[in-house]
Amino acid sequence: MWKYGNVKMPHPITIGWGIWRYDFYTFTLYLSGSIFSYFHISTFSHFHIIMVQLATAGLLIIKERKLLLAFSINKQCFYLPGGKIDAGETAEQALCREIFEELNIHLDPADLTYYTHISAPAYGETDGLIMEQECYFLKKQATPIASAEIGELRYFTLQEYMLEKQQAPGAVMILQQLKNADIID
Repeated sequence: MWKYGNVKMPHPITIGWGIWRYDFYTFTLYLSGSIFSYFHISTFSHFHIIMVQLATAGLLIIKERKLLLAFSINKQCFYLPGGKIDAGETAEQALCREIFEELNIHLDPADLTYYTHISAPAYGETDGLIMEQECYFLKKQATPIASAEIGELRYFTLQEYMLEKQQAPGAVMILQQLKNADIID
């Protein structure tokens, strides 16, 4: 049995796009130390189709009016440095941990300035997984060095990123927002 508040329910039929037999609108589920939220999309008779939200945090480093993106060896795509928010972490704490792992930069939450929130399909994941990303500017000077699963670091304008073979929807979205705000070219 799974428990939501005082309500007990049997396990879901599927994860990702799936069907629940209950008329609830939001569930929170802890899987592999990460927080996933389930929300109502549409109703078919007595069933609801759901999507999974993945809480993440991303770092915005701007240099010469271009945004730093990291190339994931696993996903074969450039994306915003950062990653999943683990259970019990704030977005800032998760970002500091992820940036140390990916870019070899020691950060403190005080080094971050909140910019915006984006929602986009999670690149390279199952259908229905939505990335909910808190985006932060870095307030201090730092020299990122690719480490762990990062194969390359490169600065992009929106136009340059759109020429890439693979494009992460979240990266496109934040590049568009930064261009519209006249922060990048």
